[in-house]
Amino acid sequence: MAKMLNAFPNARDGIRDGYMGVLAQLLTQYPKAIALRCADPIKGVTRTSKFLPTVAQAVEWMEREQGTLKTAASWDRRSREQLNERDQYQRSEHQGHETDPEYRKQVVDRIKGELRGHGFKFLGDCVNLSHNPQSK
Repeated sequence: MAKMLNAFPNARDGIRDGYMGVLAQLLTQYPKAIALRCADPIKGVTRTSKFLPTVAQAVEWMEREQGTLKTAASWDRRSREQLNERDQYQRSEHQGHETDPEYRKQVVDRIKGELRGHGFKFLGDCVNLSHNPQSK
């Protein structure tokens, strides 16, 4: 906080302990990362204040910064939830299907049907192929 106050050369003589105590108390009400950024003499609240920042200006600055963090945290939390939901769905709905012989046969039959629709032939589709393997 002292660095923040040093950004105002005309404030050196007029700063009272009460002002510093109130700002210190205010800064403790926010996450450490937000409070440290607020007190930064170059990028903090002093960047937008022509005079010593008031409590209202500091609160406004920190609330805006905290909103950005909350949005990012919310997005991150929702992304993790969606990934967990997808994993649970895949485990519950599809667990074991790929090893079930009947399911595998259905998949093979469906794929063969699609390929036949495009003109592909399979061994056993024609009587000639099953009796004469050289007529491919």
